[in-house]
Parts: sequence; C-alpha cells; structure tokens
Amino acid sequence: MDYLEDEMFEEHLDEEYQNLDIEEGLNKLETKINNCEQSICKSNKVLRRKQELVLTLLKTHLHNFQFLVITKKRKAQQRWRRRQAMLRNLFIQILWEKQTNCLQTLPMIINPQILFRGVSSTKLERAEKPKENNRDYFDSILQTFTREQWLETLHISRNTFSMLCKRLNQNVSKAEVCYPVEKRVIISLYAFATGTSFHYIASLFNVPLIEIREILKWFVKTFLKQMGSSLLVMPNEDHEFLEIRTAFQQASYMPPVAVGVLSIFELSVDGKRIGAKVQGYDRVIVQVIIDDRLLFRKVEIAGNKPSLFLRNNCEVNYIRWPKIFGRPVSCFVAAPKDYPLRTWLMKSYDNPKKTYEFDFNEAMDNLYIFPDVALQRLFGRWKILSSSEFIESQLKGNIAKVCCALHNLLEEVEEFYDDNWLGNMDISKYSYTFRSQLTQYYDDCREALEMRDFLARCIGWSQKLDE
Repeated sequence: MDYLEDEMFEEHLDEEYQNLDIEEGLNKLETKINNCEQSICKSNKVLRRKQELVLTLLKTHLHNFQFLVITKKRKAQQRWRRRQAMLRNLFIQILWEKQTNCLQTLPMIINPQILFRGVSSTKLERAEKPKENNRDYFDSILQTFTREQWLETLHISRNTFSMLCKRLNQNVSKAEVCYPVEKRVIISLYAFATGTSFHYIASLFNVPLIEIREILKWFVKTFLKQMGSSLLVMPNEDHEFLEIRTAFQQASYMPPVAVGVLSIFELSVDGKRIGAKVQGYDRVIVQVIIDDRLLFRKVEIAGNKPSLFLRNNCEVNYIRWPKIFGRPVSCFVAAPKDYPLRTWLMKSYDNPKKTYEFDFNEAMDNLYIFPDVALQRLFGRWKILSSSEFIESQLKGNIAKVCCALHNLLEEVEEFYDDNWLGNMDISKYSYTFRSQLTQYYDDCREALEMRDFLARCIGWSQKLDE
C-alpha cells in the first residue's frame, strides 16, 4: 500500500506539468541564447570572455533541463502504465472472488433443504430429481472416459469399479437411495479420491447437496457390511504369519517374530488444525496394523487415546511361539515409542547405550518404514482423509476404515498408483502426538524387557554369523 501511495503522489506531481508547453518555451530560450552568442561584444576582450562563459553555462543548463524534462515525462508514462496494470489486476481478482462465492452459494439457493442437515432426508420433501435425458458428469465418466482418465479421476480402474458395484448391489433395497448403484459408487469414489467440497460435487453430478451426504453414508455403510470384514482382517493361518515374519526379517535383520507394525494417525472432522488442544470428538484417532505388503490388517477408531493391542486377549497372543536359538519367543507387533512394552508389543530403546541396543533400534527403524509408505499411498489415493469439509466424527472414522479397505483391495489386484497423487502433502502432520507417555505397569513388563534384550542380542549374533 505504501508503494501504491508513492506512485499516486508522483503521478499527481507529473499531472501539474503535463498541460504546459514546456518544449516550445525551451526552443525559444535556445534561440535567444544563440542570438546573444552572435551579438557578443567583440571590442572588449574581458567582457567578451565573461559573456561566453555565461552563455556556455546557460547552454549546459538548458541541455540538462531538456534531458530532465524528457526523462521525467517518460517515467511518468511508465508509472501510469504500471498503475493501470495494478488496477486491472485488482479488478480481475475482485471479480474472481465474487464469481467463486457465487458458485459456492448457488447450490444453497437452489436446494434450501441443506439448512436441515440434521433431519433425515426421507423426512424432507425431495428436490426435483435430475431428468434422465440431462447428461451430467456421471454419463461422461461411463461413456467417454479412457483408462487413464479413470485412474487419474477416481484412482480406480473400470474393471475394479464394475466388480465393486456388483458386490455392493447385493441385498440392497431399492427404496434405500433413489439413484442407481453405479452413480452412487462413482459419486462416493470421486469424493474419496478428490476430497473436494460437497457443493462442487453436487453441481458436478446434478444432485441436490443434501443427497451427497446420504450417498456417502450409504456407500460407507454398505461397503463395510459387504466387504469390510473380508478386507480388514488379521491373518488366521500359521503359514500367513510365517510369510509375514520372514518378509520382515529380510527387510530389517529382526529375528522372524515380527507380524506387523502399529501406526497411529489422527484426522480432523471440522477442518481444525491437527494437533491443537481440542475437546469433544472433533478429531478421529485411527489405529492400524500394517503387514509386509503394505496392507492394513486391523483398523480401530479411538475416541480419546489409542489402546490397540494393549489388551491381553489380542490376536497375536494366539500365535504359536517360534524358537530362536532354541528359546521360545513370542511374536510381536512393532509399536510407537510412547507405547508401553509388552511381550507381544515391542518398541525401540528410549536411551540406547550398548551395541545390541543400537542394533535393535536400527532394525525397528527399518520396520517403521512400512507404515510410512503405506500411509503415503493411502493419503495419496483418498484425499477425503485430508479434506477440510465438515464430516461428523463417527462418519469420518468409518470413512477412514473404508479408505483402508479400498487400499487393500487395490493393492491385492495390483492397481496402478501414481506417486504424484500425493503432491506436496506432508503426512507427518497427521501423526498422532501422545499427550503423555503410556507408562502403565503391566504384569509382563519384566518378561518383555528380557525378551527385548534377547531379540537385540540375536540381531548381533545373526550379523556375526553372516560375516
């Protein structure tokens, strides 16, 4: 603003001289000087020399003054052009903001039912349904989209989409939602993949805004009912655990007893800053177990603080204990550093001092790479997890489960994934920050410490045997 005021002040000064015919006056003055030079006194040499010096000074002053006027005028024109460009850009920016606000509020004007968001849509008078002969974005996707467009827009191939619609169409009541299953699934996948506002999705697919939330709720509920239990499940066979343990051993030099990695992240439900001091349920804590193939084996939603696998009756306790150097060792899940240590829940040393302790921490760091990559692919595929759109906490938690299940489905069928989908998103800001370390004492604490020391020494022994 200071720069703009200076420009306006200089232009105001220039305007005072714009209407004056300065060039004509300067030309007359130059003519007079030349005439005076011709009429210099030739009799008196002293007087003649003085007159020549005076005329020389006048000529120099006149030349400098002419140069100054011309330069000043050119700079004034340049400032005037800059001023016009700034005003034009300001006008375009204001016009763009007005247009954006208009597009965002237009669905609210067309569909006043969204003011009753808390009331079920079945109790409201439905807005006029889109006519079948009106072609919308849904028709374009089905009829004109190529394979690349399917993957870039919905992050899923058409074959996988058809299989998904076939599974979700089973045991679905026709009166449940008034739109075809294919359109409901495409709208849901578009919201999941893009994370854009519901206002924009409603106008894009020619659907009332209140129906978008209902379609999302239907998709989440139906997907978890039809496919959730089969996609989000811990291994139940010894050979599955053996494959996971072997893969983790090859990736980290950890003895073959790790069966998963525990990762915790939190999502905002109303666009507030992640990590801020919050009250109530305006955030969702998601706890996941990730295996060697970057699959989410188990997903739980916590209200206040994470507690996954702290209970004694967890699935890992039922795994048969393998023997390492002749000693039976419990299989474990790699846990965050603030988690308590248990026989089936291992974490790194807080303050390593001995060589085998550093070796164990290095092996654990290699295991922690798996959830980092898995979460990058999860957030890259489904932008709704990082969206600032208001979504109730219970629905946001179920959406997180569906995203993990869809991730598993696409990984199983080896669906294409583009690293550019993640963009510049910083996944670390969604990591759960422990408000206080979970230091509760458990009966197996001493046994867990001995087990960790034994595993840490095994790493050193294995490396010496390899050498």
